Amino acid sequence: MSYCWPGNVRELEHTISRAIILSAGKGLIRLKDLELPETFPEKVLKEEILPLHIQKKLKEINLNTHQREILKLALGKGPVTSLQLSQLFNVTEQQIRKDLKLLLEKDLLEKNGTTKGTYYILRKS
Repeated sequence: MSYCWPGNVRELEHTISRAIILSAGKGLIRLKDLELPETFPEKVLKEEILPLHIQKKLKEINLNTHQREILKLALGKGPVTSLQLSQLFNVTEQQIRKDLKLLLEKDLLEKNGTTKGTYYILRKS
């Protein structure tokens, strides 16, 4: 088995402990909470890892590219709106709303708000 960790086990434990403290109350450790060493492999730094409960659900359903990207954005960026997503993917808000509706039905996202300011975040559990 190989691991992509540039330091020793003690350094890994320290990094994880620090991330847990920094993410307290958020329910999710993000890549930025880790403050990884500059020697950390670039390939790993670019990957966004979805929470385990979402990974399990993804095995049961088929998502299109936009839906998968929406989940990654909600993980990496935080709250996202349908307008932001439609501009990013260069599609209509109507198409994005269909994607968001499916993600909501599958309990992968949470919806906050009811007006134009409505935003979507990853479901915590």
